[in-house]
Amino acid sequence: MDTLSPTNVAITAPKHISATQFTVSWSADDAVSYTVEYSGTDYASWQLWLTGVISTEAEFPVPATESDYILRVTAYDHAGNSAQAQTETHVGAWRIYLPLILSNYDPFANGGFESGWAPWEHAGELAQSRTQSQAREGQWSALLGDPDYVNRGGVPVGSGRMWQSFTVPDGGAPEITLWYHIYTHDVVWGQNTEKYYDSFEIYINSVDWSEAGDPDPDDPWRETRCRDELSTPDTSNPGLVFCDGKPSDPTKSDPPTDLEWKSVTLDLSQFAGQNITLYLATFNRVDGWYNTWTYVDDLSVQE
Repeated sequence: MDTLSPTNVAITAPKHISATQFTVSWSADDAVSYTVEYSGTDYASWQLWLTGVISTEAEFPVPATESDYILRVTAYDHAGNSAQAQTETHVGAWRIYLPLILSNYDPFANGGFESGWAPWEHAGELAQSRTQSQAREGQWSALLGDPDYVNRGGVPVGSGRMWQSFTVPDGGAPEITLWYHIYTHDVVWGQNTEKYYDSFEIYINSVDWSEAGDPDPDDPWRETRCRDELSTPDTSNPGLVFCDGKPSDPTKSDPPTDLEWKSVTLDLSQFAGQNITLYLATFNRVDGWYNTWTYVDDLSVQE
């Protein structure tokens, strides 16, 4: 008659863990089945988990966190002889770690206008549209203004504008590059009239949608950007940071002057880590004569 119990009975589990389940393993020599029980902080007696199993491993479903558990295995041989072993595990609070996402972080998007307008917004007296007639990259570009306006007296006075708010990368030397293509019958500055007329302009954060064309003694930036340093970007101050178009010329052009595709890069270092709004606009100031329109494409932010 067999009276010897299974030998080398063992049970293993993590000493400390924070999870909703964990692996428990057991073994014994000469064993043919096992029963596994548990007890612990919240229990006054043993709780049955597995009965008469031949497997030697299973996932223990944690009843509650922040508890200590004792796991006990009983090994049986063919004659019904048994032997036991136990181990302890502390289960801490179960935590899910989510990536840190800044609630006010908005990356720059859709710089090629391939997926509609969003997140760009647009408005103005001049037309604003997406077009496939002049795309530098991909199939689409944005068009501020309209080449079909009647050139002599049929051009709305005002601007066609679009803008996007985004978070400037924090680190490195952030900058934004864009491409634009101006067609114009007019000039930026009239030497004889001493007025501002048609131009493509870029603003950061603060804007001036004035359509009068008269010089403003309180706005030295327009004189600098649109006359002295035409087509030269300067982001040292918010507001008007870039202006381009046909330089001052006493004669209008018909057919329009094609200024071809150009690129401009704006240094955004002083805005690093901040949310800013970038405004792009084509202006037709003073009167409804001499049309100007601008295609914009392929905007991208680099660090």
